[in-house]
Order: sequence, then structure tokens, then C-alpha cells
Amino acid sequence: MDLTTASFVAALIALVLQISGAFPEHKQVRQAVVLVVIGFAAGSIAATISKAQISLSGALDWKQLLLFVLVAVASLFAALAAFAKTENQRDVAGISALAASFIFLISGLVVAMSYTEREPYFTDQDLLVLSDKAEISGSYVRAIELLNRLQRRKTTNQSVDKKIQLRIENIEKKKLLEIR
Repeated sequence: MDLTTASFVAALIALVLQISGAFPEHKQVRQAVVLVVIGFAAGSIAATISKAQISLSGALDWKQLLLFVLVAVASLFAALAAFAKTENQRDVAGISALAASFIFLISGLVVAMSYTEREPYFTDQDLLVLSDKAEISGSYVRAIELLNRLQRRKTTNQSVDKKIQLRIENIEKKKLLEIR
């Protein structure tokens, strides 16, 4: 069972418990837990729909940090709602938790959509070295691909562009000679 299915089932169970009025002595705690579980399920379903991939490796960037802060704020308000002494405090904290959860959901969708497959960044010199190594090892297609990537960059000037084009042509000739 994957995370989306598990969170959806948990949300349904929590919703049934909330509607049926189970555990009346823990009504406020149950309400807070239901909100958190439903929010988690909604986020998980939204991530699945947007085909977001969850990866725990690498450094945190500002988008991930923002989402972490929003989750922390929503969790704090949910905890305040669960343990508030007066009805007014519970209402304010519960509405705040719900608002923070919706902001988290929308932000999560925006962040998930902003992540695209990015190729690793190489400097111009890196691309030249990699194309040299690819050419030496006989991987002419890869060498040409790397030089084309270098050529597409706006930082190269006309003379460098001509040298790259000449090098591509030489590699293509080598490739043809090797085929024969």
C-alpha cells in the first residue's frame, strides 16, 4: 500500500470517527487529528496528481524550507486548537490551522509544479573537457551533444562558436570514417 492510499484510508477512517462522534470525551483532540489527517491525505493526493516525486536526499532549498515552516505553523495551530481551554481559543486556533493547511496545500502544489527535470550544470570548460573525453573514448554522439549544448549557450562569442562548429564537423567526419 503506497502513501497516498494509506493516507486516504486514514482520512476516511478519521472522518467516519468524527461524524459518528466516537470518543466524545476527546472531541477536541479527535477534531484536530482529523484535520491533520485530512490535510495530509489531500496533500498526498495532490502530490500524486501532479506527479511530484518525494526525495529526501540533497540540501534544502528555500522552497522546501518554506513548506517545512508552513507545516510547522499548521501543526502548532492544530496543537493549540486541541489543547485550548476555551471554546473561542479553540475556534481561532482551529481556523488558523485550517488556513495554514490550505496555504501549505497550495504552496506545495506550486512548488511541486516548479520542479522540473534539470540537467546538471556544467561550466563551458567542463563541457569542453567532457566532450574531449567522450571523443577520445569513441563516444562521438555524446561529444557532439556536449558541444551542441555549449554552442546553445548565450555566453559564447562568434569566434568561439565557429571553433565549436568546426570541432563538431571534425568529430562527425571521424564518426563517418569509423563507420566505414
